[in-house]
Amino acid sequence: MEGVGVSSALQWTSDDRLQNGQTVTVCTGRNVTLDWTYDTDPAEHLVDVEWYYKAPGNTTETLLATYANQQLVVSPTARQQDAVFVPNAGLRLLHVPPDYSGVYTVKVKVDLHGSVISLRRSVVLDVSDLACNETEYEISELKARVQKLESKFELFTNWQDFSFKPETCADVQRYSVKNGPHTVYMKDGTPVSVYCDHTTESGGWTVIQRRCDGSVEFNRNWFQYVDGFGPVTGEFWIGLDILHHMTSERSFQLRVEMADFRNNSGFAEYQTFSVGHWTTGYMLHVSGYNGTAGDCLSPKNNNQAFSTPDRDNDMATAHCANIDKAGWWYGYCTRANGNAPYKFHDGESSYGVISWPCWFGDHRFLKTFEMKIRPV
Repeated sequence: MEGVGVSSALQWTSDDRLQNGQTVTVCTGRNVTLDWTYDTDPAEHLVDVEWYYKAPGNTTETLLATYANQQLVVSPTARQQDAVFVPNAGLRLLHVPPDYSGVYTVKVKVDLHGSVISLRRSVVLDVSDLACNETEYEISELKARVQKLESKFELFTNWQDFSFKPETCADVQRYSVKNGPHTVYMKDGTPVSVYCDHTTESGGWTVIQRRCDGSVEFNRNWFQYVDGFGPVTGEFWIGLDILHHMTSERSFQLRVEMADFRNNSGFAEYQTFSVGHWTTGYMLHVSGYNGTAGDCLSPKNNNQAFSTPDRDNDMATAHCANIDKAGWWYGYCTRANGNAPYKFHDGESSYGVISWPCWFGDHRFLKTFEMKIRPV
């Protein structure tokens, strides 16, 4: 490479199909594409692309063509006059005869602030001196295409089983392990957009709530908490009705993850989690704690109906949801709450903030708070 000491983005792309020195075999009379691709930086100016050919046993390269100043010039002495030259360094040879065998080389030059940088790559083309049997060749081509289609079809049927509809992110894992939004289906076939976490503890988690930046208002009424709100890629609440339908058919575990403004992180897992029917006030059933953040949920919130600022179902004389300006399974007003107002700084409060007091024994403001469930 010329231009030593100059940082350049010129490089062969990682997915190019031809490696340096690779041998490509083709039958007489067939077309062949030698497909190189390179990347450059916007600041780099393309000087030229040159194609060379060297016959077997020969030590001298013959210039086939040059592309410069947006013009392609094919050498009049080049044997490959019917070749198609592509500026991205591709070369297509048509109806190749046996004497097209040899080494084909492409050289790319760019100018970066006055320094010329170049890349060079060669392949060996081996042209069979006998025409391929048409039937065998076509069968081989068809087999290759069928194999590709079969692999694609297998991938498709793995996730779109024609009858299979995932009900949770654990089901989604059958066809995708990518974190992010996915569609699951309720028993009645209703599609629901959810966020899947396939990284934490072997994955398969359906995220049901997230707080991270205060971008979504959680001071909502009863019906908004029933239906759910917020984008699943940001701050959101999945909805009490969806939670009930999800957890009423299968056994679920709950994982609560949190971090404070002091770079501490912790979690609380519960081996059983379910949300009751609307006639119970979407009562919470949770037990079997394990984790690092302490059990702030099962002692006071288990078997509690859900409350919102406009519907008081808690055990306290005060209206906890109205005080906290958030919906939650309140027993009393000073326990954990993941839906309270978001604070953008470190601090402590007796109520009205996202907190998990069992963690450090205080109501410190939490920077992030996330709840997720998974079938047991």
